[in-house]
Amino acid sequence: MSINLLTHEWAQSKNLASFYYPEIESTNNVAKSEFGKSGKDFALYLADHQTNGRGRGSNGWENLSGGEVLLSTWCFRTESTPQPILTPLLGLALYEALFVFDSSLPLRLKAPNDMYLGDGKLSGLLVEVEQKGSESLIFVGLGLNAEGAPAIDIPTSSLKEFAPKYRQEWSQFCKYLYNQFLIAVEKGMQNEIGADEREDLLEALNGGLPDGEYLKVSPRCDLQTAQGTISWMDL
Repeated sequence: MSINLLTHEWAQSKNLASFYYPEIESTNNVAKSEFGKSGKDFALYLADHQTNGRGRGSNGWENLSGGEVLLSTWCFRTESTPQPILTPLLGLALYEALFVFDSSLPLRLKAPNDMYLGDGKLSGLLVEVEQKGSESLIFVGLGLNAEGAPAIDIPTSSLKEFAPKYRQEWSQFCKYLYNQFLIAVEKGMQNEIGADEREDLLEALNGGLPDGEYLKVSPRCDLQTAQGTISWMDL
């Protein structure tokens, strides 16, 4: 069973709206076309293969064809407008959820939207927001190398390499990730992140190393390094 179908079955078991496709143009594109009309507060779109997957900006999202990669869009409807801190909060949510598989995983959050496992890229997030009247529709595209990793121009990694029995914990991961995404969306309506989140984000960015590249994260997610300060939003 593909990782996307497995995720779809988990969502259905929790009575969450979920839509699975063996092949689709792009989960984000379909979600943006359908979710707003659904009237639901949440929906999940999944596909084993995307013919036109999208990454950040003009980047594409390369994927394998047999469901080895989680290709998903997590959709949320809110009555408030998300603030720029939402993206780092969602990245932190994913970072923390991945430790369900193994508390010693060598994870690192690479700003603004990539997750590394070991020396290779494990996943990417694409966060998009649309206004629909007084409501905001939030689309969190998540591509994650589960069973295998696509061949691209940078090193990649997969969960199976570091946690061979990851499928045994997959339902727990999905549950934790969903709950953490909900918390991130709620906190993402604020202008600043709290002190605890700043410390957790700093740890995630430095890969758990106290002497990592980043020295401090500001309430608005500016990143302080030895060379100066970088705005997360400018990355």
